[in-house]
Amino acid sequence: IQNVLSTNITDFNTVQNNKDNTSVIYSNKSLESETLLKSDLYLQLNNKLNLTSGIGGKMVLNNYNIYNKSDTSYTGYITPELRFDNDISSAILYGYSNLSSRLFNERLTVNAGLRYDYFGYLNNKGNFSPRIGASYNITPVTTINASAGIFYQNPEYIWLASDESNKNLEMIKAEHYIFGIEHYFAPDIRATAEVYRKNYSNYPVSVNNPTYILVNGGSEYGPNLVGSAVSDGYGTVDGFDISIQKKLSGNGIYGMLNYSYMNSQFQALAGGKVPGAFDQTNQITLTLGYQVAKDWLIGLKYKYATGKPYTPFDTEASIAADRGIYDMSRYNALRIPDYQRIDLRIDKNFTF
Repeated sequence: IQNVLSTNITDFNTVQNNKDNTSVIYSNKSLESETLLKSDLYLQLNNKLNLTSGIGGKMVLNNYNIYNKSDTSYTGYITPELRFDNDISSAILYGYSNLSSRLFNERLTVNAGLRYDYFGYLNNKGNFSPRIGASYNITPVTTINASAGIFYQNPEYIWLASDESNKNLEMIKAEHYIFGIEHYFAPDIRATAEVYRKNYSNYPVSVNNPTYILVNGGSEYGPNLVGSAVSDGYGTVDGFDISIQKKLSGNGIYGMLNYSYMNSQFQALAGGKVPGAFDQTNQITLTLGYQVAKDWLIGLKYKYATGKPYTPFDTEASIAADRGIYDMSRYNALRIPDYQRIDLRIDKNFTF
């Protein structure tokens, strides 16, 4: 049995004035406090069956005292005036149990589990989430893996505090489906391939910005202060990863080659399905090293990535406003140029 008790406190005190320094346009004098207690049990029931279980909870005592002046930002997002001094005092509880077993001369490993999450602040307070997985050794050097599961995540505290109606938000739901294969060509050479699909639902979307889903939240992608929101956003992420790795075994070459493909589509209240703000369709990473001698090493790293999506400017609106205004009808419709980078390094070890 493992027990953990921890406390985390964050105190915010931020004030931002307008460009003339004559009035406050944003202030945040908030306090976040979380106390966590959890207990995990690891138990071998017999020589083939293992049980992992746990319970835990957080006591959340947060106060959000925030003012944000109404504006249409340079990015084109509508930010309503927000002025609130709200408390979020609630319990967050969870419990889980997972059984795993090795069968058929330990060639097959199966695990299945169930988790329950509870957040007392929400009107819909709890959800069950099942998970299952299996791994099978086809040969001593080849293994296939498969897993599926449902996962829940609470909405951000600041989203909930920004509007009383946001108590009606649901926990964000993600369904994961993964299949992969692993093969050893030699003790120091391993190749893996994995395909996956992730379905997202109950994602908060802004009522004031109907094309904006909070999965894209952040300083570059949209406001993280929400105002009124509803859990009507959804999306999918499909992709696969292929990699081959050569470990260092004595002097010589080592390295890894990885290729990833990802296609994400998210739907807010309007605007149709668009790529997620962090979507990079193709990524290639090559890392190579050569151990010249015991104390000398030469390394190279190359990375290529498809450019991230972005929203183009509305030329007429930008000229009229004398500042850049995004064309929100073309949200994430274009991509920045592809990214490439090469790094070289030489290491020399000195012994004193």
